[in-house]
Amino acid sequence: MPAQPLHHKPSISGLIPITGDSLTENFDATGTNGTTTPSGRYVGTGTGAISGTNVTVGTGSSLTGGNYNFGSSASTHRALGSLASSSMLFDTEGRSINDTGLFIVSFTISNTGEQWRVGGTLSERRRAPNSWLLCV
Repeated sequence: MPAQPLHHKPSISGLIPITGDSLTENFDATGTNGTTTPSGRYVGTGTGAISGTNVTVGTGSSLTGGNYNFGSSASTHRALGSLASSSMLFDTEGRSINDTGLFIVSFTISNTGEQWRVGGTLSERRRAPNSWLLCV
């Protein structure tokens, strides 16, 4: 069955526009001093809405739980991530909007994670939580 055209919606600020067959992001554009997430990416804690955009620049050596722009000192290779604490889980979320003008009948989301460190044996679930919101 061929894709059916939709009424075209303009891009909405704060969402990642899907405009073609694939979308790739490596977070390097965040930069070595970037303290905000790229557009359409949000961070928060496991207890409330995921709506924040502030991250801390770090190398993975900090003992403080939080959301981070990880990378080796002065390295342009960056990763958006978090460090859990003994009582708090930190979340990362991506939000997209379909700007293709067509129905999306299926899609695949994949992620290559980088483990910079483990916060300790009591770290909340010791996992990297991610979620994705797709607006159609």
